[in-house]
Amino acid sequence: MLQTILLLLAFTYGVLWLWAISQAKERPRYNMEPIEIKDQEDDEEETSSTVDLIFVHGLGSHPQQSWIGEIDWIGEKLCPCLRKYKFPVRLWFPGYDSALGFDAPVTDLNTLANNLATTIESHILKREGVQRIVFIAHSYGGLVVKKALVMNARKSNPTFASITGAVLFFGTPHAGSDLAASVGTLLSSLRPLGCDVSLLAGLIVNSREIRTLYDDFLQLLTQRSQDATLGPIGVTNFYETRKTPIFKIRDWTLVKGIVSVEIWTQDREVDETNLPF
Repeated sequence: MLQTILLLLAFTYGVLWLWAISQAKERPRYNMEPIEIKDQEDDEEETSSTVDLIFVHGLGSHPQQSWIGEIDWIGEKLCPCLRKYKFPVRLWFPGYDSALGFDAPVTDLNTLANNLATTIESHILKREGVQRIVFIAHSYGGLVVKKALVMNARKSNPTFASITGAVLFFGTPHAGSDLAASVGTLLSSLRPLGCDVSLLAGLIVNSREIRTLYDDFLQLLTQRSQDATLGPIGVTNFYETRKTPIFKIRDWTLVKGIVSVEIWTQDREVDETNLPF
């Protein structure tokens, strides 16, 4: 009996080790050159104002590829739609190292939010004509965006929170994930192989970190709704309803007081067939 248990444990650890090795792929190279969309008649003219769309991916995802399904819906669907408007738009895809497997980075939500803020300030706000920012965030990326906005809004001179006009969340676990604790325990056994679970700490249901961020972001939205100068931040929360054998269907993706829209999809299937463009 003991021999059988030891064999099962060895087999399980071997499978986990092979999975961890498979995650040791080359880190994506982050390209901070935006996709620019403007009226062709104004190509030679200097633009006075621009709307900047910032796409922020989730855990274990690529900054550009994670937004593409069977077709490039951004290039083939969204961009042509945006060209119908008479104001220039820039699409940005900032990336962050969010691997959870082999050789995972030792980081946390605060660090990622600070890095996003630095990227926005050093790359996006340096461009001419930045007037309004819209965030489009998937899964864990939504938590990164919320944290970055909350921290920036608390500064004496906010740089990008004050010009943020809207945030679109896709499958963001605003109240945490049921799997965070169990997956964290599983990955902890692979620490010798380079696995780090710091990113999952802020995803545990009812953890202090997730509840504080939830309340802080709602407070920011309330303050902006009462600010006659800056105006409100429009927020739409898209959440998945498709059942899977792993994830439970529950209301943790719903945010009180915010428009929520159902999407018939799984967490990693964000493509043009499921988005409202």
